[in-house]
Amino acid sequence: MQYDSCVVNIKEWINSPEYMREFENARGKRLPDTGEWLLALPSYQSWKMFSYDSVSENKPLPADLSRSILFLTAKPGYGKTTLSSLIIEDLRATSPGGKGLILFYHFTSDDSMAATGSKAFRAILVQLVHENRIRKEIIDTS
Repeated sequence: MQYDSCVVNIKEWINSPEYMREFENARGKRLPDTGEWLLALPSYQSWKMFSYDSVSENKPLPADLSRSILFLTAKPGYGKTTLSSLIIEDLRATSPGGKGLILFYHFTSDDSMAATGSKAFRAILVQLVHENRIRKEIIDTS
């Protein structure tokens, strides 16, 4: 029980913004089959299969490291958050053995206070703490 309260205290100290709200809103508004075209793109499949296993402290970065970035651009209101919610769900559903770590934060044009690097960092950090809550050695170093 003391360990659980330690995790709660760390999360409260991080003071993460409500990062799930934007995800849930986009997910709830998404119509069936929306964005399926994106999931079928070879560039998406290639990005999804990229592995950092070959990257280590002793090896140079692979030449194809740019494949590790999926960059969606469009004007505000054109569906980036909707597509992102689909991608997050796809990654969660297809992560081998559930071992993948899917972290996210949605910047919104509606809320200028949400569009700060600090809030994004805190949202990612609280997700890392949550995903590693059963790993006592990680929480103890926090």
